[in-house]
Amino acid sequence: MPKIYLVTLQWIETAQNPEMIDAQLGQYGDWIRWNGWTWFVSTNYAPAVLRMALMSKLTTSDFVIVSELTPQAIEGWAPNWVWDWFNSRWFPPPPPPP
Repeated sequence: MPKIYLVTLQWIETAQNPEMIDAQLGQYGDWIRWNGWTWFVSTNYAPAVLRMALMSKLTTSDFVIVSELTPQAIEGWAPNWVWDWFNSRWFPPPPPPP
């Protein structure tokens, strides 16, 4: 089952370009962009793979953090569609009976 990661950037030297990060993350799974610095990514890849993929588009002056989220370790206030996105990946519906 895919895991969900919080991916956040600090743009230092690279010009801020969220669409470039969207395209890069799209190669590794499903994602939503929270803002121009933060994404939630559902993927089977390890955090190091995501970090290396993003750093290939950034400079060593920019910063990236990738952190796993779990249903037990997340709390907040967000639109329903965000919680629906999380829940549909953490608790997918069972397959239909044969």
